[in-house]
Amino acid sequence: MKKRPTLSEHQAFGAELKELRDRLLKLSVRVSNAYPKTERAGRELHASLTRMDAAKSRLEDLVIMENGEADTSVLLGCYYGRPLM
Repeated sequence: MKKRPTLSEHQAFGAELKELRDRLLKLSVRVSNAYPKTERAGRELHASLTRMDAAKSRLEDLVIMENGEADTSVLLGCYYGRPLM
């Protein structure tokens, strides 16, 4: 069995994914603005964002399952920032 990431590693994953998603979103918008809607490149970039969001959601599920004793706001903040209170 593989060693599971620690809570701090999940936080680092989340920070990196946020940065990557922000960069990919900006690129997606630029490409979509440069080409017609019929061009596949823009749609593929958008699909990449959707897949990244699915991965973040699954990672959030895993960090909660693996760290149930931790503060809920810390767990929920790993992949989507701090929850609104």
